[in-house]
Amino acid sequence: MTVNTAQVTGRRQLHFSSVDEILADVERLAAGPHRILGNWSFGQILWHLATVMNSSIDGSSIRPGFIMRLLGPLMKGRMLSKGMSPGFQLPANMLKVFGPPPTREEDGLKVFREAIRRQKTETH
Repeated sequence: MTVNTAQVTGRRQLHFSSVDEILADVERLAAGPHRILGNWSFGQILWHLATVMNSSIDGSSIRPGFIMRLLGPLMKGRMLSKGMSPGFQLPANMLKVFGPPPTREEDGLKVFREAIRRQKTETH
């Protein structure tokens, strides 16, 4: 059964000051029971986050459409301060790159840890 993620309640409100804080939160979640509120497994979520972090270093083959290129700079501040709206759906072309395949938790954790390592060492 698919979850309508726009209607989900009980989300955690997160704010991190460093990638080390992000990794600590993920490690805590991986070590104990956690609750998934959407349609992706914990491994898929970690894979998706790792893919996005790596694309911030490597670049992406995806070119946003004209409207998004026009409105993107205007939306950037809101996205960075308030995040994405609940229920956000990736466009099909972006889902092909950033949408996770079925991913075991330990595999997602491995690629996530590597993406954090890259963020700490390759972006300065």
